[in-house]
Amino acid sequence: MTRPMNSENPCSASPTERSKANNICSRPAHAGLAPGGCSNTFAAASSHLHFLLKKMKNNDKIFFGKDIMLRRLLSYNRHFHNCKTRMEETVMKSKKVLALFMALILVLGLAACGGSGSTEKAPAPAGDAEESEAVALDNEAFDALVASGPVADDAAIEANQWASKVKKAGVLRVGTTPTSFLFSQMDEKDENIRGFDAGLFQMLAKYILGDETKWEYTQVDSSTRESVLQNDQVDAVFATYSITPDRQKVISFAGPYYTSKQAVLVKAGNTDIGSVDDLAGKNVATQSGSTGPDILAEFAPEAVIQEFENDSEARMALEQGRVDAYVTDYTLLLNAIVKNPNKYEIAGDTFGPEDNYGIGLPLDSDGVAFVNDFLKQIVENGTWGELWKVSLGDRTGIDTVPEAPAIP
Repeated sequence: MTRPMNSENPCSASPTERSKANNICSRPAHAGLAPGGCSNTFAAASSHLHFLLKKMKNNDKIFFGKDIMLRRLLSYNRHFHNCKTRMEETVMKSKKVLALFMALILVLGLAACGGSGSTEKAPAPAGDAEESEAVALDNEAFDALVASGPVADDAAIEANQWASKVKKAGVLRVGTTPTSFLFSQMDEKDENIRGFDAGLFQMLAKYILGDETKWEYTQVDSSTRESVLQNDQVDAVFATYSITPDRQKVISFAGPYYTSKQAVLVKAGNTDIGSVDDLAGKNVATQSGSTGPDILAEFAPEAVIQEFENDSEARMALEQGRVDAYVTDYTLLLNAIVKNPNKYEIAGDTFGPEDNYGIGLPLDSDGVAFVNDFLKQIVENGTWGELWKVSLGDRTGIDTVPEAPAIP
């Protein structure tokens, strides 16, 4: 795989260059501040601080100037100001990161992050939902599966403008999120990205280029996924990317390759709730601002709904017994199960409207037909199911591989 799309240190570049570099993610030290969205900001901050910690331990020279680092922390501080609870969620994952963050604040004279606290409609006490050791992905099995993917014949590539462009460049440029636990999580040890989305784009690289390692990535979030395609920064976006009519006005989608719905999360061992049908009279958490409240009103009208600002607060309420169940996107709940073995269970089947994930491509690109042919091949030969199993099933304890969505 190709790592740095900009080998220069973005923190030492000009302001314009640093702005451009913010969307480029190569090594943790170069992770840019993702515009919009607290989760990406936290990931970038954590990566920066973790990198500095390692440099300090090794007595290596830290190339961040004091003024540069101060501006960087001030930038983080502006984002943290309205995201205090989520910041706590991130920094609590690593005591070392927290300690380093506080040390840097003291050294540089940066005031501690303020914030007005949570604004959820249901009260949440201080603290956070604790996470246990996650079920590890089988890297060897994942890598072997990706390496076994099909290769397109030359005639099919030459007949397709989008694929020919990738072939000529010698690398597949993808937009993705290297912090999506089940779909595209970077391994700090070897800097490879693994997960369901990652497996797909690596197999697509092999399909076109004959080598699953010939890819490079640009970190994206919900505010940049369309723009990186429109500006020709990437060839495709793999980022649990929901297909919606509004997005289809500005980009095209291959797929769908994955379908999600709503699901019910309960504490492990719960025998009172077996499905959404058992939520009548129960206290049920969901996230405010999501489709959860409306879906619950339709499918569980007699449930007592409590809305929370984020996933962590909703799960904490479940753990503390303040709610009986938590309803949200099935994929998000799978992440919680993997990160917290033996703590939660999915009660019954998924329900509600389908949320189809697609592969983002430039508007009206003939790559849609090419990528759909690739998806059909891996579905038909069983590779899609094997990838789901190693990326999601084995890590969540779910034995039944779901049916792949119909691909046009």
